[in-house]
Amino acid sequence: MKTIIIKELGKEFTIAKKYTGTYQDIKVPKGWELIDCRDALTILDSELFRGFIFPNDEDNYIAIPCAQLNIDKKRNFSRWTFRDRGYYLNCWDVRLLYSDADGRVVFSRKVKP
Repeated sequence: MKTIIIKELGKEFTIAKKYTGTYQDIKVPKGWELIDCRDALTILDSELFRGFIFPNDEDNYIAIPCAQLNIDKKRNFSRWTFRDRGYYLNCWDVRLLYSDADGRVVFSRKVKP
């Protein structure tokens, strides 16, 4: 797995990989977790960080499955962050069976200072 440490976020991230399966079928590697929506928004909003995590997706729609928020867990929903072609950023929740044809999966883990 190719990774990058973003010191400003205090985490290590995997380089995005295409993922078009359902949210509930994502296999999270041991010691990692799905990127959280706050980090996903920060990365998508940063030209520098976005280029590292999404090297081949500069002008395309990107949908990222993210770690569930507490409210998502209570409702048994998934959490997604996306950037559309107009660079509009958004997070939304949908059923666990949701999938996206333009999905990219990113995992993260905290790094020691």
